[in-house]
Amino acid sequence: MIPHDIHGLITALGGATLVVARLDRFFEKLNDGTDSAHAYIGNEPGENAPWAYDFAQAPYRTQDVVRRMLGELFRTTPDGIPGNDDAGALSSWAVFASLGLFPGIPGVGGFLLGSPLFPSATVHLAGGAALVIHAPEASLDNRYVRELRLNGTLYHRPWIAWNDVKNGATLDFVLSSTPDPTWGAAAEDAPPSLD
Repeated sequence: MIPHDIHGLITALGGATLVVARLDRFFEKLNDGTDSAHAYIGNEPGENAPWAYDFAQAPYRTQDVVRRMLGELFRTTPDGIPGNDDAGALSSWAVFASLGLFPGIPGVGGFLLGSPLFPSATVHLAGGAALVIHAPEASLDNRYVRELRLNGTLYHRPWIAWNDVKNGATLDFVLSSTPDPTWGAAAEDAPPSLD
């Protein structure tokens, strides 16, 4: 688990193309247990893994895997969490994932981006500010970002800094059931990494 320097890990593993292929194999199963070579979202150390695609120039894969996890593993039943909630760890992951945001870089203020599950959500921030998220087309199937606007301005990065939203902001997502492999995929758009 190297959450601080994902770019360094991608380089050490042979580059983004190889990392995406490796992640695709890893996510063939989403909650396969501790003895598996596949994902186990029910174990908190694996919570960052679906968001690694954002660093590997394939944010559409994050959007897909996170939505698959929400749709297949989190249910509205007494056993609806895919592991031990550990004081809210899995529940908070599901809330962030449903908003299309994830605080995935320890020590860096901001959020990795997925795609919102709901057409509209408001996060009330300190001092009366609000982060308003609009995604009118949002559904389990419409999981892919086609366009994003931050306060009305086109935004192409799969990462948003805390300073851009801490005083209130509006995120307007246009979602589709068809992936857009180009959105947020430029190397210069990748989230920060601490080396």
